[in-house]
Amino acid sequence: MKICTIFGTRPEIIKLSSLIPLLEQTFDHLLIHTGQHYDHEMDQIFFEELKLPKPKYNLHIGSSSQGTQTAQMLEQIEHILTSEKPNVVLVQGDTNTTLAGALAASKLNIPIIHLEAGCRSFNRRMPEEINRVVVDQLAELLLPADEDSVRNLLNEGLPENKIHLVGNTIFDACVRNLHLTEQNSILDELNLTPNQYILSTIHRAENTQETELKNIVDAFNDLGKKIKIVLPLHPRTKMAMEKYNLSFNKEVIITKPLSYIQFLTLLAKSRICISDSGGVQDEALVCNIPCLIPRYETEWPRLVNAKKNYLIGNKYSEIISNTLRFITDDEQLNKTKSIIYPYESNIDQKVIDIIKKYFTTPLQSTSKKEQKKLKIGLFAYNFKHKKTQDGILNLFLQNISIDVIFAADPVDLKFYQSKIRVAPKDLSHEHPKDIAKRLHIPYHVVIHNSAECEQLIKNYDLDLGIILGARILKENIVNAFKIGILNMHPGLLPENRGLDNLKWAILQNYRQGVSVHLIDKNIDKGNLILRKPINVYEDDTLIDLFLRLQNLEQSMMIEAVHLLESGKREFEVIGEGNYRKAVPEEEEVALLDKFEEYKKKYQNLPQ
Repeated sequence: MKICTIFGTRPEIIKLSSLIPLLEQTFDHLLIHTGQHYDHEMDQIFFEELKLPKPKYNLHIGSSSQGTQTAQMLEQIEHILTSEKPNVVLVQGDTNTTLAGALAASKLNIPIIHLEAGCRSFNRRMPEEINRVVVDQLAELLLPADEDSVRNLLNEGLPENKIHLVGNTIFDACVRNLHLTEQNSILDELNLTPNQYILSTIHRAENTQETELKNIVDAFNDLGKKIKIVLPLHPRTKMAMEKYNLSFNKEVIITKPLSYIQFLTLLAKSRICISDSGGVQDEALVCNIPCLIPRYETEWPRLVNAKKNYLIGNKYSEIISNTLRFITDDEQLNKTKSIIYPYESNIDQKVIDIIKKYFTTPLQSTSKKEQKKLKIGLFAYNFKHKKTQDGILNLFLQNISIDVIFAADPVDLKFYQSKIRVAPKDLSHEHPKDIAKRLHIPYHVVIHNSAECEQLIKNYDLDLGIILGARILKENIVNAFKIGILNMHPGLLPENRGLDNLKWAILQNYRQGVSVHLIDKNIDKGNLILRKPINVYEDDTLIDLFLRLQNLEQSMMIEAVHLLESGKREFEVIGEGNYRKAVPEEEEVALLDKFEEYKKKYQNLPQ
């Protein structure tokens, strides 16, 4: 059997470094390097150091816009695959190389293996998230790294017989090379003392925008007055800093791109690392170094949930306060390091065994159980709103057809303006009208409870409505749909009905979670489809809980739609529960004090 492995970035080279020799030994194996990382020292040096075979093809694509870069790769990869005629194509992760390789293979009807399948940040504005979802839909064999990824794939309706849990190949690669760090001289070259510096990598698109990058640069410049920071500067970050006229103080040690062993040495001997890289989050686990992630979500939530790694955001104050905890408090540092989180080994051999078994026996039928495609209408806000934006994109990327969007203009409800914030500030959203135009979805600005809206529902002959932003819907609107209207409620029904569910759960000692239900004429009532709690941790903030609930709402929405597509209609009727309005000012004053006791009660409960 002939396998073609396609890669193009430093993380892909590292994560494949232990697997490639086994592929070479076991199969007729071909390597294509797209050259997505265009700096010689960002990729070529890894081949020499990790003793990997030279790729048969190097495309030298380099840097371009997302679309241009992917298109150039797609054109050249298609030509090579047509000539080489591999039986299977293997891609890893979530890069533009991954996407281009999978698209080229799928157009030629070549089966695709996706290594590290099922990772989700549930942030549809990240280009990597688009790549992950699309490649998983195209792949014949899905090899996820953890149970969360398996659940994500199943929730998206992918056939179970395609999915094989293997673990993360970065662990094998890191363990294989960790012993070489003892002989490396990089600390002496940079005049560093073990445990007395921070190692950082910053390269993600969301962290190289002007505001976010300035926050990071300013924070590092101030933190550098207390502890040395070592930053191997990624070309994308370097270009952004030049574009926005930003610079680091001399206390921040900027290095050229490092070899893998040099980087691993710096990581293993650092006090902490600050990185937005998914690979570094796992490498930090092997080295037992706390990783602070300057983002608001991660593809590897298991390490954050275990308190080995921490999401700290990319605002100046968040970076400063969270980093100071670890550089001034040995107890906090040692507490994190004392947490034992086991990781897998011999993953590469497991991958080989699964590929041999899957492709050397007659291919299994991977067709899904015949499902009825539902005609779906979305209730949305006619203004920028995170739940509306994420829901539209999530449904589209899961190949769930959206027939129409009903968008309502804002209404001033004159609620009490809470002094305790649970939602993050300054999140960038896209207007749903612009998303609908791009995705060619009919878009009607209409009052949701109007006769006009009811008539539109009948005209479109809709099966299901989904609430991504709406006020209370009346019975005639609910009944206009053949199945009903789906709502994702950020509280466990029936006990936590109404508004301010996150706050009321704390004040009334309810567990936090999400319910998905088909609504009826009563508020937060109807038929319960799904109900799932979330984890709560000792050092959670209210914003942590809010984001965790939002992410769960999105994944449960997809799961519920698939259940309804399968024909399931019998669901539990939601019992009685007290409806609560927004938390009044006199009760809200006790919230923060109760929150500390609440976390102690509910942390680390089983799902």
